[in-house]
Amino acid sequence: MIIAQISDTHIDLNHHNSAQRLRDMERVVTAINALDPGPEVVIHTGDMAHNGTAEKYEAALDVLKNLSVPLYAAAGNRDDRTLIRANFPTGRNLMSGMDFLQYEVDDYPVRLIALDTVSRESNMGDYCEKRAQSLACALNASADKPCVLFMHHPPFEVRESRYRWQYVSHDAVERLSDVIGGHNHLVGLFCGHSHRQSSGTIA
Repeated sequence: MIIAQISDTHIDLNHHNSAQRLRDMERVVTAINALDPGPEVVIHTGDMAHNGTAEKYEAALDVLKNLSVPLYAAAGNRDDRTLIRANFPTGRNLMSGMDFLQYEVDDYPVRLIALDTVSRESNMGDYCEKRAQSLACALNASADKPCVLFMHHPPFEVRESRYRWQYVSHDAVERLSDVIGGHNHLVGLFCGHSHRQSSGTIA
């Protein structure tokens, strides 16, 4: 299964390069649609809008609606969870009755799980016990199918970044890592936030 990733587009309407950001997103959409073979799905790993407002998501959606395949989005520290829910599909909610945007999509050969790593107090990431329990239940529920996680803040050291660790505390990283470890059906992890391109193996 081919998955295309977009991240940190920071769509704005009042920035000196707002028009360029929209043009860049248009180029990305065109490039994804031209892939052969093409992806079955596109994921956006957060900070779709820069300080999310309804107008900024409307501008982003006006471009992203031209994708030839479905798009699913994770929340970044600049995003508004409610507006993402209102404008984009979010699969099955894994945390009903709570504000966190954590959900799964089980319509493809690989199961997609969006994680909410947003902190209320910081631009850095966080992952509380409630979110960790939700993820653990989701992973344990279908261990017979390959699964990928997508989130905004990377739960590993990003050596190319000025801030190598992207979370408010190492406890949050360990909490997430403890849940992920030992699940052999977990085959991929997609992240954003650091504005750096990197890849590797963490488990």
